[in-house]
Amino acid sequence: MDMTSTDQPPRTLTRVRDHLLDCGACVVGVADLTSWPETRTRGYPRALSLGVALRADPILQLRTRRDRPAEADRPVYAALAELAGIAIRYLQQFGAKGEVLVQLELPEALTHEEVAVQAGIAWVGKSGRPVTWDFGTAIRLTTVLTDADLPADKPVSRSFCGACLACTEACPARAPSGTVWAPGVQKSTFFNESACKEHRQQLAAQGRDCRHCMSVCPFTTVYLINSGLTVPTETGESS
Repeated sequence: MDMTSTDQPPRTLTRVRDHLLDCGACVVGVADLTSWPETRTRGYPRALSLGVALRADPILQLRTRRDRPAEADRPVYAALAELAGIAIRYLQQFGAKGEVLVQLELPEALTHEEVAVQAGIAWVGKSGRPVTWDFGTAIRLTTVLTDADLPADKPVSRSFCGACLACTEACPARAPSGTVWAPGVQKSTFFNESACKEHRQQLAAQGRDCRHCMSVCPFTTVYLINSGLTVPTETGESS
């Protein structure tokens, strides 16, 4: 028997996606940034968009409690930070650079949501939050900018929210207008970020957070059901 053989494929630069999924990422996409202004991309031609899903049980509880502990997402953000470090170390093995995107609250600042759309893993929902096919809005994102010559994924070209108004009707701050997002459309034209932020700041003073919109999204509901949960319908029946 040849003891040098292995079932593991050889490490190559283009296997960074598989490596990150093996390390716990739920979604990984590669965005082509070459047509974007360098002032926004820091001159990097590519970006890795990484996502980690939130636990299903607490999201289901949000439907009735309507708020949650302010620190609820801390473990997910810690996992994202670790994954970003893993991605950068992997890229460095092949002579490529990587830099974690620090999201700034400036009008022209690059956002994780924009990169996720460009990387083909999400669109922007009516709630102003990224929506993925497998996890709905129960996902948190980070971005690693890189000069690695990675094949880019096809960007998401439209919203899949359709006529659904679940998040619009559920929002206690009335932040969503119900308008469908499209690539190139500014979020401020269909989502009132200030109203959302003000409501969350009020809850934060009590050590709480909102995100009720996340729990009612139909795509999130599919994630909850696929996680083995029984999801009550509005009529009290179970899905």
